[in-house]
Amino acid sequence: DFFARTFIRNGSFFYFHFFCFSLCFHNFFHFFSSFSRLFFCRLFLFIGLWLLDIDYSLILGLLAGIFEIIPFVGPIFGGGLAVLLAASQSVTLAIYTFALFVIIQQIENHVLVPSVMKFTTSLNPAVVMISILFGGALFGFVGLILAVPAAVLLQEVVEDWTATKQKRRGLGL
Repeated sequence: DFFARTFIRNGSFFYFHFFCFSLCFHNFFHFFSSFSRLFFCRLFLFIGLWLLDIDYSLILGLLAGIFEIIPFVGPIFGGGLAVLLAASQSVTLAIYTFALFVIIQQIENHVLVPSVMKFTTSLNPAVVMISILFGGALFGFVGLILAVPAAVLLQEVVEDWTATKQKRRGLGL
């Protein structure tokens, strides 16, 4: 409502629609890249847990995918749960499960995420970490999930504002 009143009052109704479209377009690609990354990594995790013959491997793969929504700490929760369940079967199996999670996370973090994220967001990793810390501290679990999209939104607003300011400066307005 604030954005709508500001843009309409300033006579830039078209600008507001363009801003909304670019934000939706950007968030669609971010959602698609996150979903594809979650799907493929959790599929490999499910196959690995199934090959290790761990009970409830499908449920553990799905839970790890759900926890993956939370950046940085989500994989620790999902992996810890799987390792604990594997430890109830055998200590050796728990070690293999831990190794499986480490290998999949390393492949995801060093190969898949950089190649996918370079097309969707241009956020600095430090900005991501700070936004997650603030989001979690201020709004708890919901803040952890919404911190990165909020940081992207803020980045889009600031970049658009500076681009508009540069155009006005170039025109002498």
